[in-house]
This record gives sequence, C-alpha cells and structure tokens, in this order.
Amino acid sequence: MRKWIPALVLMLPQLALGAEPSPPKDTQPGDWSRVRQDIRERLHTSVNQIPPYPEDDRRLMNVRSWPKARVFDGKEYVLEYEAWRWGSDVAGSVVLSLSEIDSGWVYGAHYVRYSQSERYGSRRGPYFEWYPDSAVYNRAFYMTSSSWRSWYYDRRGNLRAYDVAVKGSGCNPGWSGTELFATDGSLVGCEFPRLKKYYWRGVEVESDEYIRRLKIFNKW
Repeated sequence: MRKWIPALVLMLPQLALGAEPSPPKDTQPGDWSRVRQDIRERLHTSVNQIPPYPEDDRRLMNVRSWPKARVFDGKEYVLEYEAWRWGSDVAGSVVLSLSEIDSGWVYGAHYVRYSQSERYGSRRGPYFEWYPDSAVYNRAFYMTSSSWRSWYYDRRGNLRAYDVAVKGSGCNPGWSGTELFATDGSLVGCEFPRLKKYYWRGVEVESDEYIRRLKIFNKW
C-alpha cells in the first residue's frame, strides 16, 4: 500500500507478537456507554451514522470522466495518476497519463498542487482507486486543508473501516481515529493513537491486544 496510508488501517505490518490465547469471537454487540465521554462523542456505533463520501458524483466512478484540473480553496489543482502491481507494498509510480499505466495494474487518481517546498505536493478533494478491469476498488480519501477522511469497503461493498485525521490549530492539538465495523454494520473496535486509547466491543484494551484482534479482523 502507498506510503501515505496509515499503518494500522487494513494493511497491518507483520508484528512479532507473543503466543497468546485467541480472543473471543465477536458475536455480541458492544456496550459503548462505558467509553469516556470525549471519545464517545466522536464514535459512530453503526455504519448508518458514518458521513457519506463528500462528493456523490457518479462520474467519479469512471477515471476518464475526471476533469484535468479543479479548484480547491481558491487554488487550481491538477489531476495526477499512479499505478502499482496488485498485492505489492511498494509505493505507486506517479504518472500524468492513463496511457502510461501498464495493463493489469491497479491505479488511482487524485488532485495535487506542487510548490518548491513540497516534494509530494498538497492534495485536495477525492482520491479513488480502481482494479485493472476498471471496477472501483476504493474511495480511499477525501482531503481538505484541515482534515482527511477515508472509507474502506470489502469486496461485497460493506463499509469496514472509517478513518479521520483533523489538524490542530492554536490550543487544539488535533486528533485522529479509526473505527472498525462488522458486516452487520455494528462498531467492532476503535483506536485513538494520540490519546493512546484502544477499544474492542466497548471495552478498553491494551495496544498489543488491540493490534492482535485487528490482525484477525483484517483478514476479511
């Protein structure tokens, strides 16, 4: 997965964990009322509470329908593509034309604006990924000047993870969080790394225990 995707979201590093008993099967709904209030206010206990993708435009499903440039925050951003081999953890190669993408590669599209001080540029707006057959693989990110959010789906179209990162300003240090959902739409687990808080089915757990359960969850 590309370098800007969070390490603990869906593509987890192979951590050397000690041999421990397997966690119990998650068959019962969680009781999230015991989570401390400031975190509980940010939680979505069901996928029905998750904000929709900001741009509900069917034209985005087809990469050839994306405008070559768009304006965000009063500035022009240009369309850029990237491509990589399916299953590879190597960063994708950035290209300016779809004709440069090899057949059989997964590819993505986003809008970017470069400056002399930015090696990778500033991104804004939607970011999509497609399978080699042009079926949508992921509506991964939506970026603004103050935040980014991402929606991850399994192959059946179920929303399985939702990410938020908000930049700090002034006395506000900012925050980030990840929520994980079962196929029935219920909240399974969540993490708030900056607060060093991890929960599974409403119960606070240590980071190692959360990661162990996350590795099992990620097998979908």
